[in-house]
Amino acid sequence: MIFILILLLLFFVLIFLDIKLKNPYKLYVIIGNKGTGKTAYMTSLAYKYHKKGYNVYTNFGIFNKLPFKYWLIDYPPKSVLFIDEIGLIHDNRGFKSFPEECTEFYKYQRKNKLVVYVSSQDVDFDKKIRKVADYHILLRRFLPIVFPMYYKRINRVEKQQETGGYEIIDTLVTSLIPIRFSDVFLLNSVVKKYDTTYKIKRSENNEKN
Repeated sequence: MIFILILLLLFFVLIFLDIKLKNPYKLYVIIGNKGTGKTAYMTSLAYKYHKKGYNVYTNFGIFNKLPFKYWLIDYPPKSVLFIDEIGLIHDNRGFKSFPEECTEFYKYQRKNKLVVYVSSQDVDFDKKIRKVADYHILLRRFLPIVFPMYYKRINRVEKQQETGGYEIIDTLVTSLIPIRFSDVFLLNSVVKKYDTTYKIKRSENNEKN
């Protein structure tokens, strides 16, 4: 019995050290179907970061406005960016037009001491962003309760079909702590904090209009 308690204690100590010693400047990808609470989840996180003294930037109408070409901005220390519907800005079909400066932004995100959250209904955004993400968060909703499920990464593999051609299959690699209960929230408690009808602009020209 004592041996089991020691193992449990050691396990929780390792989890604590894993969380505390890791680099805090991470890139999170949030995936969820329509209505699962992606924007609400980012709003909930935005208010938490704001209370911690972070400079909060979003593209959905709360706190500081995030410019369309967000990758060209020099952000102050201790900043966090929330980018909703990232596929409207960096569609994976438009990979040839992905700016070099944007590649540098994501490559040097940790060195620039930025925390970045992006969301999408599917993995339909540029793979340059998907590849460097630290965590993929899959949202599960049960009635008004939203459960963020953390995964280390999404592996995309091609499987040959018997009829010919290939099928792309996504496999999720579970993180050490799949559910962070501190992130679980009631949808009704958040939706009043932002405009649920706000539409993300597809281009810089639309943003100016």
